[in-house]
This record gives sequence, C-alpha cells and structure tokens, in this order.
Amino acid sequence: MTPIIYAIVALVVGLAIGYFIAKSIVEKGKASQLIADAQKEAKSLIKEAQVEGEKIKNEKNV
Repeated sequence: MTPIIYAIVALVVGLAIGYFIAKSIVEKGKASQLIADAQKEAKSLIKEAQVEGEKIKNEKNV
C-alpha cells in the first residue's frame, strides 16, 4: 500500500511542477510579445517625431 501512496504523491508533485513550468513559459511568451509591440510603437513615435521636426525646420527656413 505504501508504494501506491508514494506514486500518488509523486504524480501530484509532478503535475504541480509541470503546471508552474508551463505557466512560466506562457507568461514569458506574452512578455516577449509585449516588448516587441512596445519596440514597434517606439520606432513609430521616433519616425513621427523626425518627420514633424523636419516639417518645423522647413517652415522656419521659408
């Protein structure tokens, strides 16, 4: 009977560890996507600022 209890405890512990590992991987993927989206937005803002700066510079030269 004792080996059955050990097997059940090992199964529960294994499932718990697997759950937390899977959760960690999923969260890491979400974080990577969030960072990629933020980088795209930052590049867009920089490009927009450069265009606006050039526009202001050209207006002052005129």
